[in-house]
Amino acid sequence: MMPNILFCKIDMGNIGSILFVGFITPMTAVIFWKKANTPATVFSIVIGVLSWLLLEFVQSTYPADLVAAVPGLVTLVVVAYATEKKIPALPLTDIEGNHVDYKDRFWLLGLPLKKQK
Repeated sequence: MMPNILFCKIDMGNIGSILFVGFITPMTAVIFWKKANTPATVFSIVIGVLSWLLLEFVQSTYPADLVAAVPGLVTLVVVAYATEKKIPALPLTDIEGNHVDYKDRFWLLGLPLKKQK
């Protein structure tokens, strides 16, 4: 019986919420925070999606996707600090594998912040 309930909650109307808590929130944090590493991002995705599912069943008065983003981000920070010595964060690279300095990370988003002469 539980799989049917779970299947009903994950439909096309909730895909945006799943993408927000499971992909957009952790990946945006990775772009803006140098210490974010692979285990922290994976755990953040898992905790964010599980929190969203739990909040969908509880029927909170607040939007489940916005509330579920908080445990996902807290998990990202805690796991990143707990694993930073064993598994350091990978450097930020572009699509060709070239190193991108964090001061130039907005270039990855397509925002031209530097004035061209």
